[in-house]
Amino acid sequence: LVGLFNADNRITPGKIIDALEAGGKGTITVASACTMAGIVAGCITSTGLASKLLRAIVSASGGVMIVALLLTMVCCIVLGMGVPTTATYCIMAATCAPILMSPDIGVEMLAAHFFVFYFGIVADITPPVALAAYAGAAIAKAGPMKTAFNASRLAIAAFIVPYIIAMNPAMLFINTTIPEVVMITISSIIGIFGVAAGLSGFVFRDMKWWERILCIVGGLTLLVPGSLTDLIGLVLVGAVCVLGYQAAKKEKEMLAELGIPTFKYHPNPLNTGAFEISKEGVTCDCCGKTTEIYYEAPFYAVEDIDYLCPACIASGKAAEKFDGSFQDDYSVDDGVEDAEKLDELIHHTPGYCGWQQEYWRAHCGDYCAYLGRVGAMELQTLDVMDEVLDDPMWDDEQKEMIQESVNGGHLQCYLFQCLHCGKHLVWM
Repeated sequence: LVGLFNADNRITPGKIIDALEAGGKGTITVASACTMAGIVAGCITSTGLASKLLRAIVSASGGVMIVALLLTMVCCIVLGMGVPTTATYCIMAATCAPILMSPDIGVEMLAAHFFVFYFGIVADITPPVALAAYAGAAIAKAGPMKTAFNASRLAIAAFIVPYIIAMNPAMLFINTTIPEVVMITISSIIGIFGVAAGLSGFVFRDMKWWERILCIVGGLTLLVPGSLTDLIGLVLVGAVCVLGYQAAKKEKEMLAELGIPTFKYHPNPLNTGAFEISKEGVTCDCCGKTTEIYYEAPFYAVEDIDYLCPACIASGKAAEKFDGSFQDDYSVDDGVEDAEKLDELIHHTPGYCGWQQEYWRAHCGDYCAYLGRVGAMELQTLDVMDEVLDDPMWDDEQKEMIQESVNGGHLQCYLFQCLHCGKHLVWM
């Protein structure tokens, strides 16, 4: 109803037909996946293979709970492929839950049912079927398998929570007190944070490889029941967070001392070469003040400008005085409707130097942050190559060129990162 009052977004009969057509095309991949998953699940349950497979879990685990939970997780994900929610619980409760509740394993009844139902549902984002990922990929026009693997990576906490509950039934208020529940909840939240932060590689700043390992180990240790393990995990995760905070604070203070403001779309202009340092100092053409840091990237204006200080760029005075811009407003991605964001980018943000026309990427309805020049080696080191290639802007030939790019070579890439979802994009 709200859209009826907006001429740009008003739903017309033509738009309804287009939406129905797009929806029909998008359901093709989902329908085929559902069909195949239904055949697999039906064969497993109707032939009795499920019960034979699950009976083997007890003997294979040797009565060790964590091993039994891992094997049960795999079975739940397989049996939950393409099955509706209600049917998923019926199948899991009848086949998988009794295994965990057996005296050899010893998981509480409520915790066991929660565990198997949880992983039965998680099957919707777990490859190879991942029906939810197929549906999302059809909407986003992305690769189904890449979408499924990214979904699993982003939802890593969903694979940890059931283990916490199975090993700590106090989370479900079973044989416990309120203080114990509070302590377990706090340690579990910090533990999930540690694992997620270690996998993403960012806490206040980009983490080093050894910090990521410490963070993951500390997070997993916090998820193991026991005061000693909680203490070890808290120290590890806390140490990584403190180091990250101090490093980020030190970097911000250094930039403040140098007189560099914070630029939303260009967070490290000194590192990317947009600014240069002159110990003798130069005179800013805008404000007339002496500055040790001056702008070195493109500035599109009628007059020939030699030096601009960071403050005049951030305030927009330089762009206003010389009627110029730091980025061509035509060489930007579509999809950003807010005129203020475009103004922030082209009039208040330092640009970057490219071999050809500089171009600014956008994602999630906003312009991305420019991170610097990269080649294939840097993209592999940052572990973002698959992320960068999963971009509808590039065809297969261009993707091969990205994989052959060299920083400083004839095939040069420029790395951007979405300020909202963190996705990495490149311009080449």
